[in-house]
Amino acid sequence: MVLLFWLFFRKTGRLQRFKEYFNTAAIASIIPLLLTFGLAWIFPIILNYYIFIFSLFYLFALFRINNMPKEE
Repeated sequence: MVLLFWLFFRKTGRLQRFKEYFNTAAIASIIPLLLTFGLAWIFPIILNYYIFIFSLFYLFALFRINNMPKEE
């Protein structure tokens, strides 16, 4: 998934290298993982939706990073 987003956004975004996208995905996975882990105690079916939740949050994080004003 990170490779796919890197291929789509590397020409137009602020992030250029695959390592930057991979590190962003690692950091962005913390909140959905904790949320899914907590809700899985009550609703175990939510584990099936983790990748969807993570994908949306990662896309939101990339959107926020790529739309930040450039420093001059």
